[in-house]
Amino acid sequence: MNSFLSTSLQQSVADLYLNRNTCDDEVNILFEINADPKLPGGVLPFANVSRFSQFPEEEEILFMAGSIFHITDVISGNPFSTVKMELCSKEENDLKPLFETLRIEYGGEQVGKDKEASLNSFGIVLFNMERFEIADRFFRRIYYESSNDDPNRVRYAMNIGNVA
Repeated sequence: MNSFLSTSLQQSVADLYLNRNTCDDEVNILFEINADPKLPGGVLPFANVSRFSQFPEEEEILFMAGSIFHITDVISGNPFSTVKMELCSKEENDLKPLFETLRIEYGGEQVGKDKEASLNSFGIVLFNMERFEIADRFFRRIYYESSNDDPNRVRYAMNIGNVA
């Protein structure tokens, strides 16, 4: 995700995307998001931008990159499945224990005394899970977003080379 996740309050808008022709190996999924604007504790901003849009009838909601969602339900269906999610705060985020389990199981690096997940360590976990294409994207992203004087930049380049 670059900067924002674009969504719509109108399912008819989502249906337009769901009804596009897909390749045989692609699956259409509708994401239903419940987002409480009064949720306390470190929720990244989201907003209804309909009044600024060229297509206000779409009722577009933008979520800031880094927003965290909990999956509350998955409903398999035909022609598409539905994933129900809730926006959650940083305090409700239970991804750190999950990442730590993956890091131990698949050999990612430990980052700092807080064992905070970094993109690089997540890329290493993906690499060790043999998810090379996704790992490559993570490694390239952190390489290109890092400054030239970042002491870890060589490590990022090396990881790109390891995936190739």
